[in-house]
Amino acid sequence: MYKRLGLLSVLLVILFILINEYRQLPSEAVVGYELSTKQPSLHMDYTSRAIPSFLEQDEMNPDAERNEAVPFSSNIGSLMGLNTEEIVDALGDPKRIDPSAFGYESWIYNNVEAGYLTIGVKDDQAATVVAQGSPIHAFLGEGELSFEVLNRMFLFNETVPLETETGLFTFQLSEQDLQMRPIAQVGDYYIQFYMDIHTNTLASVRLMTDEVLLNQRPYSFRYTNDLPEKVSLSQSDMEKIDEANEKQIFELTNAIRTSYGLKPFTWSDDVAQVAYNHSKDMHDEEYFDHVSPIHGTLLDRFHAGHVSFAEAGENIAFNYVDGIAAVGGWLNSDSHRVVLLHEEFTDLGVGVHDSYYTQNFSVE
Repeated sequence: MYKRLGLLSVLLVILFILINEYRQLPSEAVVGYELSTKQPSLHMDYTSRAIPSFLEQDEMNPDAERNEAVPFSSNIGSLMGLNTEEIVDALGDPKRIDPSAFGYESWIYNNVEAGYLTIGVKDDQAATVVAQGSPIHAFLGEGELSFEVLNRMFLFNETVPLETETGLFTFQLSEQDLQMRPIAQVGDYYIQFYMDIHTNTLASVRLMTDEVLLNQRPYSFRYTNDLPEKVSLSQSDMEKIDEANEKQIFELTNAIRTSYGLKPFTWSDDVAQVAYNHSKDMHDEEYFDHVSPIHGTLLDRFHAGHVSFAEAGENIAFNYVDGIAAVGGWLNSDSHRVVLLHEEFTDLGVGVHDSYYTQNFSVE
């Protein structure tokens, strides 16, 4: 009897050691550092008002031309690590190539049937993939993709370790992070899952190498040794990246609307200018709100921009890693999704400046 208890105790100790080794978490406190990524901020404003008679009726710009949608059947997991020639062989030429703040170029495939796809290419290799709609189903299957199903598949955890040659990094997910954007390691890359918590379904995914994950740093984390240096960007670089984020926000928003059976928005340059002015104003004046201390409310800003409207709405966000992540945040907020999925709004303009994101919506 005592021999059995002794043997059981030894086995439990061995199991405990193996679990700690598997998680790559130090059993004791180590000398290191901890960084808390500020929780991204969101704010929404929805206003309904008749068009003042002195405002001229502006002509809305049509959607940018897009090639006919093409079916998608590739496994996006197999795209990771491919070189540019192999990517073109698999998917054809991208419809656009956007810069990013993280050292890779985003190849945009906005003509995917019932979906949306971007591939981040760095050093001639795919380092990250963002997918929505049909590319997800080609990757994870056509069945139910609820949080519970995905959790059984990938075993989500509040702590995600990442060990590199420079040290150990441990990402710490909050309860909200775990529900809205859990992450899991699969082989040599990580998958970030953007959930729609209102329908308990998967909205989009982001596959990325450990280098991309460390550069983006989407969660609070602790680390030993030194952090990798961030990419140095000029003002001209940032302006191009902001424009890229504006386009991607617009395209992903429309892809999500289409998946819910809603009509896509039409891009409006005039509305986009109002949105950009507000993002820049929030950055320059160091505030985060719909009411500008200088330019007033949303309606004031529409009037000043000579934008005609019957109804107008606004979503703003701050401190997300990029526009893709900001859309995920808006979708998961009760008030923001009301505007993003509003049936009557027809026009959308997006303005991004630094880490400030603004969506302005209107209907004539």
